[in-house]
Parts: sequence; C-alpha cells; structure tokens
Amino acid sequence: MLNQSENIFFLGIKGVAMANLAVILKKMGKNVTGCDIEEEFITDKLLKDNKISWTVGFDFKKLLKKTDLIVYSAAHGGTNNPLVVQAIKNKVNIISQAQLLGELMDQFKTKIAVCGCHGKTTTSSLLVYALNKLKQRPSYLVGVPFFTGHQGGNFQEKKYFVVEADEYGVNPPVDKTPKFHLLNPNYIIATNIDFDHPDVYKDIEETKKAFKKFFSDKKIIANINDPNLLRCIDTSKSIAYGESEKANYQIINCKITEDESTFEIKNVGEFKISLFGKHNVSNATAVIVQLLELGFKADEIAKSLVGFTGAERRFELVYKNNDIYLFDDYAHHPAEIAATINAAK
Repeated sequence: MLNQSENIFFLGIKGVAMANLAVILKKMGKNVTGCDIEEEFITDKLLKDNKISWTVGFDFKKLLKKTDLIVYSAAHGGTNNPLVVQAIKNKVNIISQAQLLGELMDQFKTKIAVCGCHGKTTTSSLLVYALNKLKQRPSYLVGVPFFTGHQGGNFQEKKYFVVEADEYGVNPPVDKTPKFHLLNPNYIIATNIDFDHPDVYKDIEETKKAFKKFFSDKKIIANINDPNLLRCIDTSKSIAYGESEKANYQIINCKITEDESTFEIKNVGEFKISLFGKHNVSNATAVIVQLLELGFKADEIAKSLVGFTGAERRFELVYKNNDIYLFDDYAHHPAEIAATINAAK
C-alpha cells in the first residue's frame, strides 16, 4: 500500500514510532498529516521541527478528502477508533503501523532490526550514530524523538535501514500478532528476552516462542549472557557476544568510572563509551559486533562510538549541581529499574 499512497494520515501521530514514521515518509516525498489528543507530548517538537501538522480529536470529517491511506496502531482504540470505523465504511485504505514499517524496510538493501525487552533503544540509537559517523547515512526508526543530536526517525540513503523492533502486539486485544513478525530484516541484534506485556503474552514461554519465530532463518547477533535468549537461539548458527568464554566476541576488562566506561573485546580491541553500567557495555558490544560483521575495522568503529551520550529518557542527565544529579529514565520493568540503579551506583 505504501508505494501506491501519496497522502498519508496517522491516527495517533504523537506516538513515538508514529511520529518518527511520519518524519521518514515526509522526507521520502509523501504528504503527511494526522490527529491526536490535545495534551502536549514528547514528540510535539519533532513534528513541529519537520513542519508536520495535526488536528485534535478523531473526527472523520476533519480527514482531508484526498487522503488515500490511514495508519493506525494499538493506541486510541486501534481499529475500533471511530475514525477508522468510518474510513472502512468509506473504503479508505487502512494499514497498521507494523505492516507499514515492514513495507518501508523492504525498500532498503541491508535491514538491521534491534530487538529485546530491554536495551533496544540505546543499542539501535548507538548503531545509527556510529553508522552516521562512519559516513554511511543510514535511514532508521528508533524509539525516541531525539538522541545525541539526531532525530528518532530519518530517511537518508537506501543502503542501510536500522529499526527498533517491537515485540508488542499490532492491535491488542483485537490483533496480538507481535509487531516484529511483520519485519523481514537481514540482521537481528537481540539484547535479551524477558516477560513483558502481559496483555499480549501469557507467560515467558509464550514470549520466547514469539522471539524464536522472529529469529527463524535470520543472521542473529545475540547476548549469550541472557539465559532466556540463550534458550531461543542455535549457538552454532548465531554470533554470540557477552562476558562468557563461549562468546564469539568476549567482553573483558570492563571498567566503569563517573565519566566513562572502558572495555575490551578479546582479540578485537579496546573501546570507550560515555555511558554507564554493564548493560550499556553489553549494548555497545552488540553494535561493535554488528559493524564488524558489516565489514568495518575495529579502530574506525572505536572512533565512531565517541560522542554518543545516549537517547532521551534513557538514564538521561537532566540536572547537575555540586553533588546532586537528576536523571530521567524510562525504566518501568523491574529488570530495567535494577539495571538503572546499578548504573547509578
């Protein structure tokens, strides 16, 4: 549907993924608008910076007559939203955010998906940052409006597309299909697997089945230190990273200070990042391994990581005065909260 559509309307355009998708499509030459609630949201600046307008409320009458595609997600009732219901009656094409993203990705040569219940935003953002510093000009969509001087979604060139791959359902409870099942990447970076989204998955075993299906016939770069993830991959066919001696890329000599984290990857080299916590050393290692697999050299990769200070609301330092530090962090799962506290220590 994407290729045949020129005038695209986003239902719930202030959602982070929706806003970033809207930015990408506008940069590809599409006419983009949408609707949402009046309340100010973290994506308002992103939309305004890109001169994308939206209306308040979900009144079908406000829909432009020339609209030929409506994009929906699980927000605001999804397919049960009155605007979508009326659009179907009027035979206006509708598409889920996940299906649209899958169609978009298929236009790129090398597609890299970053998945995991924790760490995928930082990992995907760092990968995009590094590819930009390596002068590759990737197109991408990650789960924040902004990160280290970049917007969360961008269309540049068609060699690489990086996406933060979401395991949440397309439109629960109507459609619980995991969104990442509609993607077809060449590479998958997998940071971990945990029980999240109880409205979509009944338990950890059902969650693992969803990831296993996503991994099928793909090149997997996986964190071997995560036990749930380890049970979902064929280690003989996957590229493993982590502190384990069984990893293809083993993290050693990790040192974390107030200013930076330094570490080595055995038989590869030394690396430095301006992020804290062992979980971020692991995330950075995933990026390094992916770049090595793409053919970049260790010394140029090390340089490409310099300057990355993280993504919005991911252990983001927002205030400092004397010995008082205030961080904003999105962590809401017990494992994420524990990792954030350990990083702060």
